Amino acid sequence: MLEPNQHDLIDRFEQLLRSDQIAFFDVEELEEITDYYLDLGQTQSAEKAIKLGLQLYPQAPTFVVKRARLLIENNQMQDARKALEHAGDIAPEHPDLDWIRGMWHLRLGQHDMAIESLKRAVKKVEDPYPVYAQLAALHSALGHYDQALECLKIMLKEEPEDEHLLFLIANNYDMADDAPSAVTWFEAYIEKYPYSESAWYHLANAQHRQGELEAARRALDYALIIDEDFAAAHFDMGRVLEGLERYTEAIPHYERAMTDEQPAAYTLYRIALCLAAIDRRSEAILTFKRAITLDEDLAEAWVELAFLYREEGRLMEAVSYAKRAIKASKHNPEYMVVIIELYQQLGLFIESEKVAEQCMDILGEDSNALIDFGLEMIELGHSQGIKTLLDVALIRMPGNVNLWAFVTGFYLDHHDHSMGVEYYRQGHGQYGDELTASVTSLFPHLAETIDNLRNSID
Repeated sequence: MLEPNQHDLIDRFEQLLRSDQIAFFDVEELEEITDYYLDLGQTQSAEKAIKLGLQLYPQAPTFVVKRARLLIENNQMQDARKALEHAGDIAPEHPDLDWIRGMWHLRLGQHDMAIESLKRAVKKVEDPYPVYAQLAALHSALGHYDQALECLKIMLKEEPEDEHLLFLIANNYDMADDAPSAVTWFEAYIEKYPYSESAWYHLANAQHRQGELEAARRALDYALIIDEDFAAAHFDMGRVLEGLERYTEAIPHYERAMTDEQPAAYTLYRIALCLAAIDRRSEAILTFKRAITLDEDLAEAWVELAFLYREEGRLMEAVSYAKRAIKASKHNPEYMVVIIELYQQLGLFIESEKVAEQCMDILGEDSNALIDFGLEMIELGHSQGIKTLLDVALIRMPGNVNLWAFVTGFYLDHHDHSMGVEYYRQGHGQYGDELTASVTSLFPHLAETIDNLRNSID
């Protein structure tokens, strides 16, 4: 934001541009004007300010340096290189030179050199804040989260209550998957700034990621005491209360997260999940339908409708909703498993196998990917759909020992013990102890069962 005197300065310069008259600006004023336009990305106006500076003050090296930055902003990299060399010749100690070199290296993808230049620049420039901002962004993009956090925390010393900086700090802890450090840091920050609703909010998110739901709920309570209209905190309070299975309490927080003028489809989806969880099924169906009216690509809502209609025995309607989920999510294999099961319930076994074939086309012939997917689906309660998928997979990959092991363990554990025994006997005949090792690796709790089977065969 411009200071009042800066407003006057920019107005005076723009009046000069409009009238094409001669006016006087000293070096510092033209530097300020140039930086203003460069920071806004208004390179044409910045170029005019630089041109005027070079005309009025040909001996002032600062405009040569700023011209190099302008050329970088315009992506004229060869010209920028020449301008940097010229600036280095006439003003090798200019405080902004390393900063602009860093920008040049960054545009060329020379990240290590950019970092070194920017590190030198922070020791020289009059205002290191924007240089630290570039360093933080670069470190974060490269996955150097500790270094990014170091830069952001230096910036926070200058702007200690800047909510955007707090967001960036929280985001880097999140990307580093270091929730414990985030909790420790935000707790220390809150000791100094207890009325920062943003800090309480980010603390709650870090606690939530650690599974500390009660602690997260308390932190969000503080955030909402400070700002009762904090929409993001209301939404996350809904998520925390859902996790605590306090569905009735979660609903009003989700409602507070939305505005009457602009209800959010995903928030309506979460409200509908809560309504379904407390057996307000008709309201849940209506709310899911409201969500997909706002966003027809909200696949999660389509598939939840499929589950609700399946529970009511309205299987063909459930199939149609599951198909819409697949369409919205670009052929998500998880939703295909739902359709496989629905077709099986309808007795449409040929159609079920066709969908299983399509699902395998998406998963590809990668047994490890299939096994990971199968384990996930079993955990979600889709054993029946996985059975059909495995039947197709064995036809496609008959010689894969890990797939044989997974099918063996699946039948022993989830579907049909006698079939599991038969698969083990057949597989052991082909693969011997390699099959035994693979089954126990995938299903450690079946180790004793497999050992007994192996002994019975021997």
